[in-house]
Amino acid sequence: DHTKVQNLHLWHTKLRKLKKCFFVLANKLTISHFVMDHITKDKMQNLNNKVNSFFSNINALASLIFRFGIGVAFIIHGAKKFPLPPQGLIEYFGLSPMLASTVALSELLTGLVLIISGFIKNPLGNILTRLSGLNITILMITILIFAHKDWFFTTKLFTSEQIFLLIGGIYFLIKGNRT
Repeated sequence: DHTKVQNLHLWHTKLRKLKKCFFVLANKLTISHFVMDHITKDKMQNLNNKVNSFFSNINALASLIFRFGIGVAFIIHGAKKFPLPPQGLIEYFGLSPMLASTVALSELLTGLVLIISGFIKNPLGNILTRLSGLNITILMITILIFAHKDWFFTTKLFTSEQIFLLIGGIYFLIKGNRT
């Protein structure tokens, strides 16, 4: 009986020591995690502030690059349809020579106006940018409906140039010249 009591007492002492070690370990892990988490958050915030500071100096450049990309794409698409009237549009879609020429001129001029209007820093530039965005949106929806209706809700649509031109048109329609 005495041996059982001693064994129980020994076992109880070992458990208390183990419990103490467990709490010390748990506290160390918690403190370590808190300190590391705090240091990591501070470092990430510091890095984020530096990146934001760097790009804040060139923020307007992003919109300008996007404007040039969309504008040049439309200039190229319109110019490829010259000489007027564009026979490809007339034959493939059965458009009248007048309508086919209007499409070609509309694409070319929309691209030019989109680029130029970005440099006009008054309400006229803003309106011209929004009108270019509206025209791009109308053209791209029309093109998708008549030339690529089999693309709707397929991977072909979302991997095509056309969807990105449509998104660009919507962007400039909504945003105008605000950077």
